[in-house]
Amino acid sequence: MTRRRLLMISVAVSAAFHGALLAVAPQITVVHPIREADAALRPFRLRIIDLPPPPPRATAPDGEPGLATRPGTVRDLLQREIDRIDPGADELRKPAEIPRLTERIASDIPARPHDLTPDPSFREGLDARIIEISQDRVREEVQVARRLVRPSPTRLLDEGSTPTLRSALDIERESLLLIEAMEAMESAGAGDGGDGGDAEASEEPPPRELDPLMPPDPRTGIALRPLEREVARAPVIRQIEQETSDYATMDDMVELELETYEPPDEPLGYFRLRIAPRTDQQMPVLPKDVTFVVDASNSIVQHKLDLTVRTLTDLIQRLRPEDRFNIVVFRDAASGFRDSLTPATPEEKQAALSFLSGLQSRGETDVYQGIRPVIDTPSREGVPSVVMLLSDGRPTRGIVDGRTIINALTDENAMRKTIFAFGGGRTVNRYLLDLLAYRNKGESHIADGIEQIPDELQRFFGRLEDPLLVDCRADFGRIEEEFVFPRELPDFYRGQAVTVYGRFDPRREGEFAMRLTGKAGAERRHVIFATDLADAKRGTEEIARNWAFRKIYHLIGEICRLGERPELLAELRQLSAKYNIRTSYD
Repeated sequence: MTRRRLLMISVAVSAAFHGALLAVAPQITVVHPIREADAALRPFRLRIIDLPPPPPRATAPDGEPGLATRPGTVRDLLQREIDRIDPGADELRKPAEIPRLTERIASDIPARPHDLTPDPSFREGLDARIIEISQDRVREEVQVARRLVRPSPTRLLDEGSTPTLRSALDIERESLLLIEAMEAMESAGAGDGGDGGDAEASEEPPPRELDPLMPPDPRTGIALRPLEREVARAPVIRQIEQETSDYATMDDMVELELETYEPPDEPLGYFRLRIAPRTDQQMPVLPKDVTFVVDASNSIVQHKLDLTVRTLTDLIQRLRPEDRFNIVVFRDAASGFRDSLTPATPEEKQAALSFLSGLQSRGETDVYQGIRPVIDTPSREGVPSVVMLLSDGRPTRGIVDGRTIINALTDENAMRKTIFAFGGGRTVNRYLLDLLAYRNKGESHIADGIEQIPDELQRFFGRLEDPLLVDCRADFGRIEEEFVFPRELPDFYRGQAVTVYGRFDPRREGEFAMRLTGKAGAERRHVIFATDLADAKRGTEEIARNWAFRKIYHLIGEICRLGERPELLAELRQLSAKYNIRTSYD
């Protein structure tokens, strides 16, 4: 038999077997089906019957109701939380036995370190008074008043204000409450020992009268005893002496002019304070540190750069020998004349002119990298540190967003240096130059045309030649800081007045007090100014509009720092509409 025939026989047998298996497969039971589903469909009968409630629980002994261990209803379950378990009658009627209670209480008298009986001689030498001021003056005016004006142990309260203890009183003196307690104890003692008994003890003591021989205070009408004057004013005077001992006064060197304006339809008034050096007094001029930051990128045309460099050489020649200076030229990278500030000697000035000679306009503009190294250089204490930026403020490399540049440089500078910005022509980015200078205690100036750059740059720098006072701080007492602009006072220069605008409440603030402090080299100076607002010179509505203009400038700076927040934009537009001042956000 051949292999082929065997294969065919095997295939035929296999096919016949599988065919027979498929034929009988339906008849073969492998798994029995589940028949439980049929049982679920069987019907059943439901009957609802009413069962009587369970019998009540047996009451506790003596007929008193007890608490059920298993509540019968929801109401019983809630009532269980408030049920009170009353003790038995035997526990309430049984007295507590404490051996020798009376003797132990009589013998256990605590020892007192001090005698509670008041000493009449001590009371006669004690004269204390509660001095009150309004609550809204505690944090601000009291501190300024104690430093700026003649100290007073009393201050009149405004109508509707909350009285508060003044800290000027000596801590060792007793309060009026102690005196009243001592008088009450004496009255009670006199009633027990004299005729009349309880009737006399219940009577109030007669009111204490001030000494008629002491003259009253001219401002308050209250007579003050010598002891009270001495104790109340001594701590204040000592604090004033300590705070002002390190300061040299310059009251005779500056002029202060205060003007006020009170609109008839507004509750708050406006004030303008001008502070300027006196022309008949010569304050010593401070040395200065100046860094000229020059933009020499291709955004500055060569003719414009030549005029700027020519004017800059004149400014360097005007520096005094005690001044220090440096020059930083930036394009896509910055290069300096010196690694640090150098004295303004004739040799250094001549070297600086050689450094500027032949300066060409080329490359891209990286404003941030041009100014950042200058900010990192150290400054001298008590000496103005000035950064004079000469640029169009149009970056094309590095950080190109003006808001990011302003915020980054301002945060890194932290008011250590004053930035002044100057530009010329119609292609200047005023937003960057204005806000960069404003937020760093400086100013900006833009010349309308390129040909005007030499004259206007000379005049702009001439305002900074004679510095007199740096690191200036002002304290206006009760006037809130949010109403005063500018927030950061600029440095003082000869021939330049510093003008401050603010608001005040005529109903509450009758006195204007200001203390100005600053540094002049190693010496600290201050000036104190106090006057009645009623005596101030009356101004016009121009004061209100100038105040609004400076607040708008402050709000734009806050928008630059924080973004276009709805509350800032709403306040900006409200001021713009009320005072008719147009801005880029209108």
